[in-house]
Amino acid sequence: MSGKILVAFDGSEPSMLAVRWAARMQRLMPGVECVVLAVVSFTGEEAAFLGASAGAIELAREKLQEKLQSAVREAFPSRSQSCSMVLREGDPGREILKYAAENAVAHIVLGSRGLGGIKGALLGSVSSRVLREATCPVTVINPRAAQYLTREGTDS
Repeated sequence: MSGKILVAFDGSEPSMLAVRWAARMQRLMPGVECVVLAVVSFTGEEAAFLGASAGAIELAREKLQEKLQSAVREAFPSRSQSCSMVLREGDPGREILKYAAENAVAHIVLGSRGLGGIKGALLGSVSSRVLREATCPVTVINPRAAQYLTREGTDS
């Protein structure tokens, strides 16, 4: 694989695992570029309409940014590896697909929280939407992948 890996990040444990998976792939395939995209899932206007204060909106954005930076620092500790970070606002599925299309992404990686059943049907599933609509390969990391991603010596 060559090109660019896009990792969708929402601060959840599965998305942190997706960042670690992408770091491992980049170590195995030097030259692959990595971008971690975090999407604030509401716009300032939507939050204000729902009664959230500007301070609360900014705090949520800052917390997501901090989690993003921490996850990238942890997964990409070596100077020989790099990863850029992007923060957007809007519908997560739409923003992931839009970024991938606009930036010639070769592969999308995202975590799945496993909201099945009624909750998943009502809230929708970002991973399901990206799997259906992406024009490049997609890897979905589930929480059980933690065991694989934390084992030492499995990079070869």
